[in-house]
Amino acid sequence: MVDDHESILFGYDAILNQNTLNIEVESVLCNSIEKAYSVLSKPENSHYFDFIFIDRSMPEYKEKGLMNGEDLAKYILKINKEAKIVILTSHVEPIVLSNMINLIRPIGVLVKIDFDFEELNKAFEMFINNKVYYSQTVVNALDVFKKLNFYFDEIDKKIIYLIAQGVQTKKLPEYIPLALDTINKRKSRIKTCLDVEHGSDEDIIKVSRGLGIIL
Repeated sequence: MVDDHESILFGYDAILNQNTLNIEVESVLCNSIEKAYSVLSKPENSHYFDFIFIDRSMPEYKEKGLMNGEDLAKYILKINKEAKIVILTSHVEPIVLSNMINLIRPIGVLVKIDFDFEELNKAFEMFINNKVYYSQTVVNALDVFKKLNFYFDEIDKKIIYLIAQGVQTKKLPEYIPLALDTINKRKSRIKTCLDVEHGSDEDIIKVSRGLGIIL
């Protein structure tokens, strides 16, 4: 278990040791990416752990180029493609969650605001039975992401990105090979999809940031 807050680590460990399957759980707790790397990089440990729980947002380990928990997960998969990784995160942005799932293919993703004793035990039971488990916020976010991908193509996303960079609508044809009238129609559709039909460019930016379309 990897999390930079020791109290959270102890909490996870305590919950899993009270699992409803009455399985004895032996945990190695790491409060930094560096410590986790030192444990997992040992050849005898590369395939030792049944599950690896990782907090996505953690202080970087610059020496090894690991900037967060997601990078640690990618490293783990390099040494063990079959590793069963569970991501714990505070991120709720649909695109962030979707990209993370596509890159890491974790057996579970739990948004921290979702889970308590029952949720973590339910997830653990699924993991033991080799089933994937996403907490409800993740399920909802993936549904939103599918809809965004259906409605927005790369040009739509570029329009949003340029607006966020402060480019005025009348200047967008300098960056996108479309007539201004066509761009305005696309902007109108973007607003409708984001549910800010009568909003401003700032509303587009605000909602897009919340969804993870732009950072």
